[in-house]
Amino acid sequence: MRQRVSNHRDGIDLGDNIHGKDGHWYSLYLRLVPCRCDRLNLIGSGPISLNVHTGKVDLTPLGGDWETVCIIGPYAANEMAKDLTGHAVDIVTQSEISSSDGIALLITIDAKDRTTLFDVSRKNLDFISLSGTCWPKGTKFRVPTVGWPVVFNP
Repeated sequence: MRQRVSNHRDGIDLGDNIHGKDGHWYSLYLRLVPCRCDRLNLIGSGPISLNVHTGKVDLTPLGGDWETVCIIGPYAANEMAKDLTGHAVDIVTQSEISSSDGIALLITIDAKDRTTLFDVSRKNLDFISLSGTCWPKGTKFRVPTVGWPVVFNP
């Protein structure tokens, strides 16, 4: 095997020729690029469904390691997410929030400033009235016991 390693100002290239079991040679090429983000961005599991117990919203499906949750409404862009959270979060490609009015986006932020994105259907819970806000863990969100599930914070 002949391994090639080269440094570039924008990353490290790793290359190798591998002889396969089928008798053919294959080239493997990998470029490692340092993150130039101002904060680390992690992506959640996508759409989630939150439960309501006696009018209280259960945020357990968001996981337990976050400290803050930020809420973004439909047709938002990356700039709004950065202004709200202080983090470079790519919501346009990692969520449907920029093109759909059927969801709200919840962004959790943990103690290490990692973010996780969750799409929540407005049919499940409608967070739109709280769009553009961030809340600490432990905040009690409520919904009416009858009618459309509009989330509010008393």
